[in-house]
Amino acid sequence: MNLFLLLTFVTLESFVVILMERGAYFYAQEVLQFSEVKNLCLALGFGIFYVVGAQMSHRLTPRGRERRMLWICLCGQMCLHGLLWRVSGEKMLWGAMWGIGLLAGIKWPVVESLVSAGRTVREQAKALGAFNLAWSIPVPLSLAVTGPLLSRAPMGLFALALLMNGMCVPLLIRFPTGAKHLEDTHPERFDETRMPGLAPLLRASRWSMMASYIMMFLLSPLLPEIFSRLQVPLYWATGCAALMDVARVTSFALFRRWSGWHGKRWILPVAWIGIPLGVSLCLLGPHLVWVLMGEIIFGLTAGLIYYASIYYAMLLHHASVEAGGDHEGLIGAGFAIGPGLGLVALALGSGLPAVLTGALGVLALSTWRSWRCSRGVRTLVS
Repeated sequence: MNLFLLLTFVTLESFVVILMERGAYFYAQEVLQFSEVKNLCLALGFGIFYVVGAQMSHRLTPRGRERRMLWICLCGQMCLHGLLWRVSGEKMLWGAMWGIGLLAGIKWPVVESLVSAGRTVREQAKALGAFNLAWSIPVPLSLAVTGPLLSRAPMGLFALALLMNGMCVPLLIRFPTGAKHLEDTHPERFDETRMPGLAPLLRASRWSMMASYIMMFLLSPLLPEIFSRLQVPLYWATGCAALMDVARVTSFALFRRWSGWHGKRWILPVAWIGIPLGVSLCLLGPHLVWVLMGEIIFGLTAGLIYYASIYYAMLLHHASVEAGGDHEGLIGAGFAIGPGLGLVALALGSGLPAVLTGALGVLALSTWRSWRCSRGVRTLVS
């Protein structure tokens, strides 16, 4: 499949989903006066439906019919964004956000399969590196646009999402009907016997990746309140919130160019340390500089562990939609567990210190599980 065409589609769709997945919390707080608790509930529902969609994706998408499923998801998104644009109100936001979560969970495993399918090991590594940049670069751009847009025309957030969905239509028309995979007998098809030990590295990196998404979607609904407490105007707050995503893009670009991390265990301790340090600074930083520093540390670390997780998943499971579904299912679990953790902590404790205590407990568990999985990892040469 034409990689440039596919990555253009990915870039547009990523911009759209971030308008909802991250920007909608600023809309909910500013326009609908959502509290921290309501925003966390909104994020929790999004995450639950995302997990459901990701786990259903490979069952709903027969091999060779990937484009049809993408059409269904795109049309569904356009309907929901159109409704949000024309029908304002809290009830519409709840229902549409959860529907968008379901469709996004179905869509991304299909896209990831198309990116990886039919490529040799080296080609797949390059394609996944380009894919990571294609979906991550629009994230800070989307958040940076959200603040000025909400300040001037709040409903324009949804009109912009609808417009960019429409720009994907001519791209999708040119997609092939389905993904073409390498034959089992292809001489360059990945063979695990030549690179033993990747399976435990995949499991270990997945635990850390899920932890990073739990923390990211614990932070996302809380960042509007954190920046408000630090007296950062809305116009600038969404741009500040995007700094972790700029750091993640930087991480993707760096580790795409340097493949020395492939098959190496050292990336795991980096995640075990970087994620809790970054989250702690974001939640309890007394000044804006500390919060921004936490975002940078967190973003760099989350980018590395995400890259490792998707790279090993697509390599070991031969670019299947199911592999993408498992990968996105863990991301969706982070979408749901993060806000759920925040809700429990706020209910039982006193504000953000209680949230951080709960977060560190979850991180301790995920780090222990990641360490247990990593004990079977051998040092490999890519």
